[in-house]
Amino acid sequence: MSIEVKSLSYAYGKREILNDISLNAGEGELISIIGKNGVGKSTLIKCILRLLTNYKGEVLVNGHNTKRMSVMALASLVAYIPQESSPVFNFTVEDIVLMGTCPTMGYLRSPAKYQKELAMSALSKLGIEDMKNRYFHQLSGGEKQLVIIAKALAQGTKILIMDEPTSNLDFGNQIRILERARALCNEGYTIVQCTHNPEHSYMFSDKVIALKEGRILSVGKPHEVLSCDVVSDIYGLELCESKLYDDKVRTWIPKSAV
Repeated sequence: MSIEVKSLSYAYGKREILNDISLNAGEGELISIIGKNGVGKSTLIKCILRLLTNYKGEVLVNGHNTKRMSVMALASLVAYIPQESSPVFNFTVEDIVLMGTCPTMGYLRSPAKYQKELAMSALSKLGIEDMKNRYFHQLSGGEKQLVIIAKALAQGTKILIMDEPTSNLDFGNQIRILERARALCNEGYTIVQCTHNPEHSYMFSDKVIALKEGRILSVGKPHEVLSCDVVSDIYGLELCESKLYDDKVRTWIPKSAV
């Protein structure tokens, strides 16, 4: 399973948002795209998902150009996990996850035993099968995000696109979500996520893509990309760097705080 973006550029009218973006994510890889607000991260995700189509360049999924794929064909390969999701109706967790099986279901049909097994397998994979009868609106933020990830898994794809999946969560739930994502990659899933957090990117990613003003500033392994100079440049700050636990963790603090 793979995603490849080739020389992608996008503009809203005359305002350029993305310029000559290329990336690739292979089986078992977790790719983090970082950059400050307005740099084009979400626009890039929308282009990959074909929610925006009038871009220059190519997006390939398993070697196939997504512009030549039907919506259902793309949905059978790629699942999307948004920053937040709040359905109007207060469905149960099981019903929410069952909605992810729609690409395997015929029109105007109820879920069959196969779809229900997919949903329960997804819940079990994330360790939340005991939540199946709870109502979505009664869950905490972290629990809701796990349910949305389970819904994506029930879609039956091995490629997940996540748009800032931990942005509204407390620290504990941020780590739990990223640990689940890392475990899925270890099982062969391909994950591309947008994030504001360079520390999380350093800890959990196989590759980091740093964006600035719609262009790739740096790309490579976390320890290659996330230098103090690059992180300072991305966010327009003067930072100091700290390495912990044999360089497995990095943190950055303002020089003014030293």
